[in-house]
Amino acid sequence: MALAMTVAYDGSAFAGFQYQPRGVTVQGVLEDALASATGVRARVQGASRTDSGVHARGQVAVWRTEAMPVPPDRVAVVLNRRLPPQIRVRDVRVVPASFDPRRSRAKAYSYRVVAAPSLDPFWVPRVAVAPTPLALAPLNAWAALYLGRHDFGAFRHQGSSARTTVREVFASHWGLAPAGSPGWVYWVTGDGFLYHMVRLMVGAMWAAAAAGCADPITQALEHPERVGAFQAAPAAGLCLEQVWF
Repeated sequence: MALAMTVAYDGSAFAGFQYQPRGVTVQGVLEDALASATGVRARVQGASRTDSGVHARGQVAVWRTEAMPVPPDRVAVVLNRRLPPQIRVRDVRVVPASFDPRRSRAKAYSYRVVAAPSLDPFWVPRVAVAPTPLALAPLNAWAALYLGRHDFGAFRHQGSSARTTVREVFASHWGLAPAGSPGWVYWVTGDGFLYHMVRLMVGAMWAAAAAGCADPITQALEHPERVGAFQAAPAAGLCLEQVWF
């Protein structure tokens, strides 16, 4: 049997999703909660290896087991009683044993930005402070440059295990944050993302704002071999919103 869980978490307390020998990870905490609830110790596999400080509302994690002492429709309730408040299982569904969460059709991320440090401590670990003045109109013009199929080789950091750096971006735009939350939000959906790709896309738009032109973005798209041409935006602003299969 395999269970696919939609998981939300505040990543500021964790060293990323994927298990590491050092540091508390979302995967490790999930596995401990599952072992406590079911008596079965097994690996959890995530759709995305979110980094330290990155959040999620729609991470998908799969847990496989030959024995399931808890009915699937009770798993979320049982797990949430054992998980810290920074992690919540939103829903659980039974999937084929062969289901691979890494083989998604598309993923959507958001990136939240404010112009000055937040006065509300709730938002401090959930937003990034822009290093330069920003305006929505040019941001959206630059965001549109990412649309379509490109070689995003310049928008990754060393350590990426991807076999190809070509990706297709389906949606890329900025908007005001929803009522009750500060700043602006960048929304991006694609068929896949490289290591630190979204944070580097945002960093390139910040570089374009500082330069007053789109050159940092267009040159990176035209020269995918130029890795490290600009800094990645901080992890705090990034959230995995949804995964489609």
